[in-house]
Amino acid sequence: MMENVRQREHLAKTFVPEASPANDNRRTRLAMGRSSFPEGAVARIFKPSRSATTSGKAGTKGWRLRFERRTAPFIEPLMGWTGGDDTL
Repeated sequence: MMENVRQREHLAKTFVPEASPANDNRRTRLAMGRSSFPEGAVARIFKPSRSATTSGKAGTKGWRLRFERRTAPFIEPLMGWTGGDDTL
């Protein structure tokens, strides 16, 4: 009977972390230190598909990492090119 009480006490003290979604980019900060990316940065990891106009598969083997824009793009007044303030 004493063993059952000890087992229940041990199970009550056992920490079970909350399950977080596998693809959640807005988690809490890391406990080990600051992130090297700015606050609010969201990344997208994808494998590029082949071009619809060809049957070749060149450039589709690796994965790509692309950051989503944090600010809206704007038209640069001097040259008319699309610009932005986001450095990522």
